[in-house]
Amino acid sequence: MYVANSSKMGGGNRVLTELVNGLDRSRFLPFLVAPTDGPLVNWARAAGVSWQIVDDGDWAGRAGLFRRAASLVPLMLRTRTRIVHAIDPLCYRAAGLAGGLTGAARVALGPDLPPLYC
Repeated sequence: MYVANSSKMGGGNRVLTELVNGLDRSRFLPFLVAPTDGPLVNWARAAGVSWQIVDDGDWAGRAGLFRRAASLVPLMLRTRTRIVHAIDPLCYRAAGLAGGLTGAARVALGPDLPPLYC
């Protein structure tokens, strides 16, 4: 599962599209979580990638973190997510928490972070 912080086709999401296009689909089944409909979701539709819109809402503070994680946990359980990946501070905290609660491996990348593999 890739948790995007934007539905636009910026740098991080372009890297995502290249990564997904190169995946061995017999081994990996990509799933995209986007905050709104837009160019990234349009790409997912065209590429045959499953996706779900999960409104971004309020990401600030602990309450926002827990609300966001709570919206991801059932989705991760339903899709049997084994790896959750986020690329931005706006989404890696909630994705990491949801991954920890569901047992999914967590990958977080950010401009001020070294790669984190949990």
